Amino acid sequence: MPPTPSDTPLHRLEACKRLGWKKIPAFVKHISSEDVFLTGLIENLQRNIRINPVAEARGYKRLMAKGWTSHEIAESIGKSDSYVYDRLRVLDRLHPSIQRELITHVCNSPIISWSCTLLGGLLGGVRIA
Repeated sequence: MPPTPSDTPLHRLEACKRLGWKKIPAFVKHISSEDVFLTGLIENLQRNIRINPVAEARGYKRLMAKGWTSHEIAESIGKSDSYVYDRLRVLDRLHPSIQRELITHVCNSPIISWSCTLLGGLLGGVRIA
């Protein structure tokens, strides 16, 4: 996956516009796609933005495919290993069609996040379709 622009600068730009600033100090930094994902995720977690658990788990899975361990991911985002495992469990237990529905038609509410985690844990080795 090629590096993509992070939305982090957009938040800062909007804040500067609201303050009425005409110029802002800035620099461009080229970072890997992994760092773009982690930077956005960390910022959203710190700002308590609700993150779709399926999209989050897919991001973790991409990082693991590139050699990251779940422990490294957990350390990078400031969460526990079990937090990362719970998110990954969603991908293992929910059928891809249900995952698509959760990504495209369900809002990112706390109940959805909690429900996905609970479903992943309750289903054990069972995969629902």
